[in-house]
Amino acid sequence: MANAASFTEALKPKTQIHTGRVRLTAFNASHIDAVDTFIQLFDAASTGDVTLGTTTPNAVLSLPAGNGTLRSHVYEPLGGQDGMGVAFTLGMVAAVTTTVSGNTAVTTAIPITFYLS
Repeated sequence: MANAASFTEALKPKTQIHTGRVRLTAFNASHIDAVDTFIQLFDAASTGDVTLGTTTPNAVLSLPAGNGTLRSHVYEPLGGQDGMGVAFTLGMVAAVTTTVSGNTAVTTAIPITFYLS
């Protein structure tokens, strides 16, 4: 059975989601901004091991733009290379940014639930 790590506001520039081995099996997120948003995920033991805009993310999840009034909503099961989700060995650090590999944080709170096993 998967555990859920839930975040109901915009992640800080970098947030430690889990320490140690974990698999991300799905995520659920929504946002209202009229621009695409990206959740960068890093295999890192701590937030200090990640420099946004420099450290290459291990995975990037995309949230399509809302329309400024209505939220876009994404629920995505993740298969990964072995069909069992995306594996992290050191830990999982996440950042929500305005570009795929950039360092600019979003301005509007984004409810996110990560499903971990």
